[in-house]
Amino acid sequence: MSMHFEFEFDVPSVFEVLTEPRFLVDRCLELVEQEASCEVEERGKSTVISLTRKVEQDLPRFLAKMIDPVQTMQMTETWRPDGNGGYTGDYTFAMQGQPVTITAMKRLTEPASTKKCHIPWAWLSWFALSSM
Repeated sequence: MSMHFEFEFDVPSVFEVLTEPRFLVDRCLELVEQEASCEVEERGKSTVISLTRKVEQDLPRFLAKMIDPVQTMQMTETWRPDGNGGYTGDYTFAMQGQPVTITAMKRLTEPASTKKCHIPWAWLSWFALSSM
């Protein structure tokens, strides 16, 4: 599975927003999530984002029997310069207390033919429900 996003801004501008803790927390709160906290740290040439979110979800009845509708979710994103003016990234998303992990690889690039920036996501895995 893959997704693709385009932005009307250059790579440095998009990267600055995508790695800004206040923006990331505000985005979560605008989505009516109960809580959100974010830390961004530089590790060598990598930028590591750790985002924790507490959300209440309207689950289908069969899932509501197994999963609390209020969940704490942990997202970790690591971005590295790609040597061509863009970035490559790894993404991991996990629900605390649940056997659910999502991982993805991302790229942030600016095609030569436009001044738009795009992020294609390549999803590597989905649900791992083996411990239920």
